[in-house]
Amino acid sequence: LPPESALSLVTLNAARELGLADQIGSIEVGKQADFAIFNGHPLNTFARCEVTVIAGQPYFIREQQPTAMTPVGQSISARPREVTLIPSEQRRANVDWSVVAGGRFAIVNAAIHPVEGPDIATGTILCEAGRIIAVGADVAIPADCPVVDVAGLHVYPGLIDAGTTVGITEIGKVVETHDYEEAGLFQPDLQAGVAVNPDSELIPVARAGGITSALIRPRGGVISGQASFIQLGGWTAPEMVRVAAVGLQIQWPGVHDQRERFEQLQEWLKIARAYDAARTQAAEGQGLPHIVDPRYEALRPYVRGELPVLVEAHSRQHLSEVLAFAKAEKLKVVLCGAADAWKLASEIRDAGVPVIVGPVMQSPHSEFDPYDAPYANPGRLHEAGVKFCIRSDNPTNSRNAPFEAGMAVAFGLPEEAALRSVTLSAAEILGVAAETGSIRPGKRADLVILDGSPLQVTSQVKGVVVNGQPFAPESRQTRFYEKYRQRLAQPTGMAP
Repeated sequence: LPPESALSLVTLNAARELGLADQIGSIEVGKQADFAIFNGHPLNTFARCEVTVIAGQPYFIREQQPTAMTPVGQSISARPREVTLIPSEQRRANVDWSVVAGGRFAIVNAAIHPVEGPDIATGTILCEAGRIIAVGADVAIPADCPVVDVAGLHVYPGLIDAGTTVGITEIGKVVETHDYEEAGLFQPDLQAGVAVNPDSELIPVARAGGITSALIRPRGGVISGQASFIQLGGWTAPEMVRVAAVGLQIQWPGVHDQRERFEQLQEWLKIARAYDAARTQAAEGQGLPHIVDPRYEALRPYVRGELPVLVEAHSRQHLSEVLAFAKAEKLKVVLCGAADAWKLASEIRDAGVPVIVGPVMQSPHSEFDPYDAPYANPGRLHEAGVKFCIRSDNPTNSRNAPFEAGMAVAFGLPEEAALRSVTLSAAEILGVAAETGSIRPGKRADLVILDGSPLQVTSQVKGVVVNGQPFAPESRQTRFYEKYRQRLAQPTGMAP
């Protein structure tokens, strides 16, 4: 859609549909004084609204509102980088993968953004057997290697959604399609990856948005199970699961039953440590043989501190409790959700605890918080020196993970840190940075090809590579798009 037409969808066209175009919808003499003032183009993800006027009355003036941003954050986001809005007729077609027949190919004439290292204005990426073999401006291409020319396009590392249920849920209102939750309160032996549906329609939607891998997390109860790291491509669940057990998912107990659930959680960890000690002694030939219990067997690497415990908590009180709990229990913890993390960023930093933030685009956790608290949260963590990444936490909109990061740029997060939050920083926190998260020889060939920044909603994904397998950015949604465009060509309006 042309940029000017896109703006009309939420201004003049809307007014016409309502029969009010003579009063509102555009800035013209005689019309009602309804307008908004932005610090950049309103289609620029990094821009924010500064003033809103309705019928000549200012209803919102940002500088008069309480803000969660620091002076540093406000300075960083005051003047967003301009974004080129590409006219429709100048958009490039999707990448043509037809020349790729095997596991080896070269992407040439690309503007490469490795994240781990400086950008390459025009370069080549050589892929073979699912891995990146070479990256650079002067890569030697074997004579028989298929070449894919992406001149004018940008190549980024495949994006990571660091928290979602894509692939283990399908329709929100149909509980039979929910495979992320079981009835028990304490089920550490469950692994989210075993429930992945490779045929889920939500996987191509996320992939078409540039998401090549994701952390899928179980929900429900107190110990929900173990989160798995998957790639968004493959014939079977085992093929898609890269790491079956990334971390133990805990839902921090709520206020109404906190004491009872907390004591039960402590008891589970106490028994798990005793179980681990008994199993270790048995393996060393000491003590009596020990019956294997899958629940406590699953907890062994977590009570030893070998793998992280992913704790879902949001309020300042709960986050503070989690930090104290992790210290007392000597657990390797990652805070998840963490809407109020900005309120105790220094404590989180001092504890050396990483944070998986998100979603960013939500209401403040407390009615007394500034309106921009969720948007400014990542920027505040960045300023404090906390390691963090950003998730969508939404299976139907996993593709929006980079836009969650883009919104944070509008409220104080540097653009480079935002890009890292859905690529390398996510991979580091999830323990998979040796495999993905940046464009570097030896890593998996997880790539996304666009005509702009992946943080911008106006950029179009033109091609995706998952573990060396090329994909067109197609899904059920794009098929519907093409189908219903044909309706315009049918004079009777009848479906073909």
